[in-house]
Amino acid sequence: MRATSLLRLLLICFYLLSVHTFGAAGVGDKLEKGQNLTDGDTLVSAGGSFTLGFFSPGVSTKRYLGVWFSVSNATIACWVANRDQPLVDKSGMLVFNDLGSLVLLDGSRRKGPRDPCDEYGRCGPFGLCDPEAASSGFCGCVEGFSFGETPPAQEVKGTTCQRHAALDCAGGTTTDGFAVVRGVKLPDTQNASVDMGVTLEECRARCFANCSCLAYAAADIRGGGDGSGCVMWADAIVDLRLVDMGQNLYLRLSKSELGMYIISTLAVHVFSIASPTARAWPTPPPTSGEAAMVPAASCGQMPSLIYVSLTWGRISTSGCQNQNLRQNSQHPSAPTPSVNNDHKRFPVIPVAIPLASIVIILLVVFAIWWRRKRTIIGAIPQSHAMAVPLVSLAIIKDVTGNFSESNMIGQGGFSIVYKGQLPEGRTIAVKRLKQSVLTTKGKKDFAREVEVMAGLRHGSLVRLLAYCNEGKERILIYEYMQNKSLNFHIFGNVNLRASLNWARRLELIQGIAHGIAYLHGGSGDNVIHRDLKPGNILLDDEWKPKIADFGTAKLFAVDQIGPDQTIVVSPGYAAPEYARQGNMTLKCDVYSFGVILLETLSGRRNGGMQGLLSHAWGLWETNMIAELLDTTMVPLSESEPELLSKLTRCIQIGLLCVQETPCDRPTMSSVVSMLTSTASQIDRPRRRPPLDREGFVPSDSSHGLETELLIPTTTIDLT
Repeated sequence: MRATSLLRLLLICFYLLSVHTFGAAGVGDKLEKGQNLTDGDTLVSAGGSFTLGFFSPGVSTKRYLGVWFSVSNATIACWVANRDQPLVDKSGMLVFNDLGSLVLLDGSRRKGPRDPCDEYGRCGPFGLCDPEAASSGFCGCVEGFSFGETPPAQEVKGTTCQRHAALDCAGGTTTDGFAVVRGVKLPDTQNASVDMGVTLEECRARCFANCSCLAYAAADIRGGGDGSGCVMWADAIVDLRLVDMGQNLYLRLSKSELGMYIISTLAVHVFSIASPTARAWPTPPPTSGEAAMVPAASCGQMPSLIYVSLTWGRISTSGCQNQNLRQNSQHPSAPTPSVNNDHKRFPVIPVAIPLASIVIILLVVFAIWWRRKRTIIGAIPQSHAMAVPLVSLAIIKDVTGNFSESNMIGQGGFSIVYKGQLPEGRTIAVKRLKQSVLTTKGKKDFAREVEVMAGLRHGSLVRLLAYCNEGKERILIYEYMQNKSLNFHIFGNVNLRASLNWARRLELIQGIAHGIAYLHGGSGDNVIHRDLKPGNILLDDEWKPKIADFGTAKLFAVDQIGPDQTIVVSPGYAAPEYARQGNMTLKCDVYSFGVILLETLSGRRNGGMQGLLSHAWGLWETNMIAELLDTTMVPLSESEPELLSKLTRCIQIGLLCVQETPCDRPTMSSVVSMLTSTASQIDRPRRRPPLDREGFVPSDSSHGLETELLIPTTTIDLT
């Protein structure tokens, strides 16, 4: 009887332990809403290839949440959630809350500012999330898809990316191909199959032969190169986002999306009534492309007397009902006229009709040109349009090798940047907006950037050289920055960080401050950038900073500054009053500059479990501010007290800029004075309690924690 009671007690304990385990780690390969994953528990994918859990790399005691290949036993992680903000102990917990969000908590149950792309499926099927693209709502579509008429920034629930052209795969045959989506975290693998024993080439062949396969990627990228193994998706891809050092995803698209054609050279042919033989006007230039004759009636139902000679290359000939190209200049339906001898004395008709046709053509061409000119210039004020040259798409194609992939130097969710070479040898940067973001708001942002940049001239601002607004293309041409962006160096590896020694970092901070001060009135206008961050600070070949990306900037008279209906937030850099209430002033840029300054000197991002600002305030209050300096740099020796004094003074200025209340922050002109004159005394920064959502200091505020920004989930553009 006693043994039975003991057995019963053991069974009850086992049951309670099972219930606890269910609540902590979920079941199998899933984590349901309301469940947690604690340190020590793991989730293993259904196929057994991947494991999610907490780990410590090498001999480190820091804890990270990540995904690794099950066979590697966490020695090589293929994804890390908190790479820049590790946990200090094993008290961490991953929570799947009732709102459907994954939240990583530390032992005190604090959470950091959220990454906008961490929300599962934020951009919908075939959507691409870019955490750096706040101005466009973070969401775009992959190549071959678009949102249609709904701007992605509105984040309308149910809005999905629509495929431009249907796939052609059935009965064992296909004309489809694959486009490369670069630098991404692979999408959800719930509808994917994994095979670790094949090469990437074999993976492509399998996906190509399987009509249900919509995308594929390498399963293992540890060996370098293109990787090995195979992951294939048989349904819509979901939860795709851009990440640093991401891998390639190969997306199945229709051949029309991969190799379409557009007319690049045109010559009009006029037919005489007296003869069905075509005469070219003007004479088409020699070309290596294909030339053909097509009746004009097939594209617009123009009179059958007129023919068009086409030289065509890549893009599209959509809009024509009849695309059967004829290889001769014989009118297909022209009757052979019976020429009356009496007409020999009056050759007016054979001559007048062609001349009349030419006049008509010239009028049509002029009307088209005038309409296009008005369309091109109409979106941008005339004074600014004349200040920046407008160049043709043909010229841009020529200097970029027709947007050659070998000339691509970077891309985000909303644009691709190419390197171009002008005939005289000058290198330029060509920023080409993706078609999927050219909604009404996207076009407004493009026009705003041209308008703002056209009137600005300063050594710390990137210079807009020209732009193109031809057809559906929106392209900006900038001076080329050889040393990439500031974040590439201050958040990079030891060698990249070392390229910015302390003296150079101080010079960069001064240069950025001068540029912002120029925007805040030095140019004659008040320009609020609204999206200042290290990724928008470019470095030229002499390591001089250049502020870039003015697509979200605003021009204001002094009395116009105030609430803004379009809130553009980059997490970690937005001033609290702007992120919460949309109150936009020049002091918003001052706050962003302060964050950039502290990041530049510390080599740490602002965000995560313990925000950089909270860490900096804590060191300041304990008189240990020098410990904020980047630990990967060569330590300062006792023989460099002057440099250490400059660095700590600079940090103090940064804290003045990130004070909670806007009126406590200095103006940018004052910041420049403090940075350039080390003799003057500067105020001590005050760490006030964070404001609540209405802008008041709560009575029970604690100074010990940095509150999470309350960012609206929708963006309303009334401009």
